[in-house]
Amino acid sequence: MISAKVVDGSVVGMQTVISRLLQLCVCITVLASPLVAQTVELSTRVFWLGERPATMESDTPFIAVREIDWIEAILSTDPILQDAVVHIELTFQSGADFVAASYKGEVLLGPDRLPSKFNLSDYRIYGSPVVTAKSFTYVPFDPAAGFRVRCSQRDDVEHILLCVVCATYPPDDRIRLTAALYFPPDPADAPSYFRQVAERMREVAYCLDVTDERPKALAAPPKLSGCRPKPTS
Repeated sequence: MISAKVVDGSVVGMQTVISRLLQLCVCITVLASPLVAQTVELSTRVFWLGERPATMESDTPFIAVREIDWIEAILSTDPILQDAVVHIELTFQSGADFVAASYKGEVLLGPDRLPSKFNLSDYRIYGSPVVTAKSFTYVPFDPAAGFRVRCSQRDDVEHILLCVVCATYPPDDRIRLTAALYFPPDPADAPSYFRQVAERMREVAYCLDVTDERPKALAAPPKLSGCRPKPTS
């Protein structure tokens, strides 16, 4: 009888231990899952999104910023990015090197190659040596600008159909910021527009970047203004 009680006590005690371990595992899962769900890792950086987008599962992960509801609610009325399709992308080449030069095969265009409304004095403009080509690339004279812009004209060549602004993300040279601008204003009418887009994209990315603030990652969504570069990890 005594040995039976001991055995029974051991069984009961083991069941209690197992039950408490299961409870602990559940608690850890509950506490950890919001952090996993709210943030994503891209290269060396961690971004607070409130969800894990399906685009992060692609061969080359990226964040389609405007597809996240709470960010879209802010950017849909943003004076700079409201007409932009913004991505934060992982790239396997140096972002700084990518934006510093034109595309392969392009040549420097003179002012006679483009209508005056497409010329910008602060940029070198490159394009195909083929005169009838409808695409060209703006590269800022300022090497610290950290962006370049690829534009395509509409079929009537009177206006621009699309421009894509590619910008560096200083905390990580393997992350590139892109903004697709459909039917943008003529460059001569908005000479600072491309630079404003690049700088605003960086500001949004800085605000989403919680790499060095992980203990705060479970807080409310970050405000998407007033953010500065964070130190590299």
